Amino acid sequence: MPFTVGYARVSTTKQEEGGLSLEDQKRRLIEAGATEVLVDVMSGGKDHRPQFRRLMEMVRTGSVDAVIVCKLDRLTRSITARAELYEAFTAPGAPILRALDDGIDLSTASGRQMFDLLGALATGERERIRERINDGLNARRALGLFVGQTPWGLRLTRTGCGVEIDPDLKKQVEKVLAVMRQERTITAAAKRIAEDLGYE
Repeated sequence: MPFTVGYARVSTTKQEEGGLSLEDQKRRLIEAGATEVLVDVMSGGKDHRPQFRRLMEMVRTGSVDAVIVCKLDRLTRSITARAELYEAFTAPGAPILRALDDGIDLSTASGRQMFDLLGALATGERERIRERINDGLNARRALGLFVGQTPWGLRLTRTGCGVEIDPDLKKQVEKVLAVMRQERTITAAAKRIAEDLGYE
């Protein structure tokens, strides 16, 4: 019996909730004949996704007969990974690659042409997303708003232009330091801290 592997991917858990559900992808892949489904929750622009790398190893070693994805961009949005996929799936004895929504068959010239076209479109969309993000960040900088991840222990000011010490966290830290000054051992201090702050 042919061994067929399905591959499903979403960029983030939030995206999974917004219409590109992993459950929907897995259901479709199994219905299409996948014996096993590999899943990554990472950007398609990253080439070192764990399950993608596992899939490519299976393809290279000939331990899979066919690979199914819902769409080509689930496999990759990266130029380098696209070249790797093309080489792997057009090599002699390579497994069949099926993209359910894209009608791709790399054993034919038209299929290879479609692979190149759709891959280029996916890469272009990724670049446009990056441009939109950078435009948004630059707009925030132009308005004098804080850009970046808020460091631990701080929070954004009400104006959004900077950061300030989180007063709630500051109180907790002060309590912890006060207990550590009073107790003679770390064990005793840890026990009191757990009791006082409700971490038991």
